[in-house]
Amino acid sequence: MKWFITGEPASGKTTLVMLITERLKKEGINVDGIITKEIREGDERIGFQIIDIKTKNKGILASKKLKIKGPRLGKYVINLEDIRYIAVEALNRALNEAEIIVCDEIGTMELYSEDFRKVIEKILKSDKPLLAVLHRKHLNYFDIATPNKKLVNLTRENWGQTLETLGEEILKFLKKC
Repeated sequence: MKWFITGEPASGKTTLVMLITERLKKEGINVDGIITKEIREGDERIGFQIIDIKTKNKGILASKKLKIKGPRLGKYVINLEDIRYIAVEALNRALNEAEIIVCDEIGTMELYSEDFRKVIEKILKSDKPLLAVLHRKHLNYFDIATPNKKLVNLTRENWGQTLETLGEEILKFLKKC
């Protein structure tokens, strides 16, 4: 089963995924993959960080302040090296070892990396359960209209209910396997 969460910016997608991940870990589920968090200086978002769930290794996904050559998306420079060495490695390990893969997020910045696209395609073709945040711009990029895939549109209004019901649904599914 593959669960995809989408929603507007600041709807709580990453927080939801982090809380579900922690709940699953407390239940003894082997969870692995990546979380992406904003990097802020005061009120300004200056970039995004990639965090390996298992090793806690961190890297820069993209930043306004990076002084490296790389693709640009608006004011952000995308760090293909950290995507490869943190995100792709974590996702490959999760594909081989975890009971469920977490990928926050599948978005434009991440998809600049060919290695990232390839590992996501392998994950989607696999039978391995996946909990992923899918940027709304990419809803048509992946075929999610199949019986073993579920799309959840997260809003501030349905956030609490979604946390409870989706967390319970994933836990029941994994304990049944």
